[in-house]
Amino acid sequence: MSTDQIWATVPWSTSASNTAKTNTVTNNQGIMGKDDFLKILITELKYQDPLNPLDSKDSIAQMATFSSLEQMQNLNKSFESMGNVITNQLMPSIMLQQASNMIGKEVAYLNPELTEDTPEDEVVLIGQVSSIAMIDGKPFYVIGKHKVELSDILEIGPTPDPNQTALAKIIERLDDLLETLKPEEGEMGAE
Repeated sequence: MSTDQIWATVPWSTSASNTAKTNTVTNNQGIMGKDDFLKILITELKYQDPLNPLDSKDSIAQMATFSSLEQMQNLNKSFESMGNVITNQLMPSIMLQQASNMIGKEVAYLNPELTEDTPEDEVVLIGQVSSIAMIDGKPFYVIGKHKVELSDILEIGPTPDPNQTALAKIIERLDDLLETLKPEEGEMGAE
């Protein structure tokens, strides 16, 4: 038996099989997976030269390469999955939690309804954050009738002390009461 006869039976020696292999690689966009690697290994074992068989060291090295490839693919899938969890679940909840720390704080912010005709004293507004609204995964601070992005907040003041606020309201009402009870000029009790 001549070597020409042996090479004639090897599938990759013919031009038709070379074309088929080229098309397979082109369809996979040049990316080989573990199935492709196993097919190559099986084909190599199937068509090896019986006078010069594959060395066991080579087989072990190829299996180690295959195992490494599979582990790297599994790691890649795990990282992609973890990235999706972080992006879609963890980050929005962290952003919402951080944004909720602003509830009750007084802020200065750019007027979201700003136009060229807006008076200068209405460009920057001051208000108290009453709640947070998540819109398209981004926190918006609800201040009065406006929903404001963090990038439009210019200044953050301290959270008002409820005792000071209540005391200020009581003093304001006492002043109003005093004004209404204060006698007019010419009335009895007026000096």
